[in-house]
Amino acid sequence: IKLNEFLSNMLKSKQSRLTKKMKNAKLSSKTFKRTSGYLTDVLEAREFSECEDGFFHSLQNGLERAEIKFHMQKEWRETFSTYCVSHGQPLNVDRWLASVEEMERRVHRAKDVERMQRRKIMMGCALRQDLQNPDRGVVIEKAVGSSLGSAGGGAGAQQGSQMGGADA
Repeated sequence: IKLNEFLSNMLKSKQSRLTKKMKNAKLSSKTFKRTSGYLTDVLEAREFSECEDGFFHSLQNGLERAEIKFHMQKEWRETFSTYCVSHGQPLNVDRWLASVEEMERRVHRAKDVERMQRRKIMMGCALRQDLQNPDRGVVIEKAVGSSLGSAGGGAGAQQGSQMGGADA
């Protein structure tokens, strides 16, 4: 498989757009061949995964990032299933998809926990800052013993004296 073909499928981009960049890097003429079908070294696999995540996070537009991530995951799944079929390995699609969904649920749970921890830290910082600067911000005081409906002086009495003229 040629790298240009692989990347154009992976990134859902036209080969012609990648050709110039590939020529500058002298990658378009190279052909890659699978040896073992997977990364044998765990550290290499982790590094590859981190590079892929780094690529996703380098995209500024969230919608574009999600779309490319979806296409890349789809392409990896198709590559994996094609590899299994070509080597006579049976693939239980239902169990495989269920395991993928479970992994995604775990990732979402971990992100939610992380988000809640960040939120607690930020709230703690905000409360500490508010305690250090009591003169700033909005202060709501409860007035004791005053009622709006009393005859002596409330909002109604002030309004009447403004409207009624000199007699009041």
